[in-house]
Amino acid sequence: MESGMKTNFLSFAYKCLASMLSALVLILIHDYVHMLYLGNFTIQSHGITLGFVRFYMLYVMIPFLFIMAFCRNEIFFILYIFIMLLMMLLWLSSHPLRVCLMAFSYSVATYVLYFIKSHIEKIRRKTKRKT
Repeated sequence: MESGMKTNFLSFAYKCLASMLSALVLILIHDYVHMLYLGNFTIQSHGITLGFVRFYMLYVMIPFLFIMAFCRNEIFFILYIFIMLLMMLLWLSSHPLRVCLMAFSYSVATYVLYFIKSHIEKIRRKTKRKT
């Protein structure tokens, strides 16, 4: 009984760490590519701020990465497609480059989360077979 609880707690802790790592990957990739863009091109702003980027990352993408860490793979991919479609439908027509950057960084973060999550599940299945 105690071994199963320990395994569940470790699995939960590793999935929390995986979701935090994927959120970090999301933010780092977005900020780095945005910095490269600003370094190479002159921005001609028309007074419009891109507050939707911060809102969408903080209140949609990162929480869904955390939720996706604890879902089955079928739901994982459905959530991924839902987030991408929502972002494309809402802002692609008005800010195509920024939405492409957000989609790229979210895709990489989701792939990182998926591979870490599948590795955690594989190890968990191995330890269940041994006991």
